[in-house]
Amino acid sequence: MKIGILGCGNLGSTLGRFWSEAGHEVVFASGRPEKSAALAQRHQARSGSYPEVVAECPTLLYTLRQVVPQQLCPGRWAGKTIIDCNQPDLLPGFEFKPRGHSLAQQLADDLPLCQVVKAFCLHPVELYHHGSETLRSWGVQSFYCGNLPEDKEKVRQLALDLGLLPFDCGPLSRAYLLEAQADFWRMFQLHQGQALVSQLQLVGYPEPADFQRQPSFEWPGAGGPKPLPTRESEAEAPPE
Repeated sequence: MKIGILGCGNLGSTLGRFWSEAGHEVVFASGRPEKSAALAQRHQARSGSYPEVVAECPTLLYTLRQVVPQQLCPGRWAGKTIIDCNQPDLLPGFEFKPRGHSLAQQLADDLPLCQVVKAFCLHPVELYHHGSETLRSWGVQSFYCGNLPEDKEKVRQLALDLGLLPFDCGPLSRAYLLEAQADFWRMFQLHQGQALVSQLQLVGYPEPADFQRQPSFEWPGAGGPKPLPTRESEAEAPPE
């Protein structure tokens, strides 16, 4: 896979390095050309300007905060898969305020001819330096969301190459959930000086044979309690 890394901060340089080691063709771009050139030389990759990398690479990791894509490169974006890993800048006092619009959705609005996938926003960059084999042995999970299966499949493969266990969270409209989860983790890691050592683990489990669902709420004006939906009826619900 040919991947352009737009922005060579901690996360961009780290993911670019490990994807290059996994055999992908990586091209770095930075506002400081000497930095991207040094990274490329160190990690058997290449470097170029933002317009050059956008034009050349069908898949792009977008690590730049508060930068409008057209400011980097007018045009040339059509048909690209854009991986958005960004989080908002931290406010003084770690005041995490509700947002009605995710950064990923804003990027998609700015690039209507591209497909944006939200991914790689949950883990601190230090985690990746343990290496793919260690992360794989730990069962570290990665969550992503986007609208088209072919674009999400690219992200799934890139996550596997990092040693992560990827889970598809659905359409891009759910990106705000991943961004909120990342804010929660940052609160622990940065504000409280603690690292989360336990993650949500997604597992399937059978219900005990003697388990019976009990009503747990009242339907207003519907004549009393109704049973909760069964797994069968949930499966028959219309897709979102």
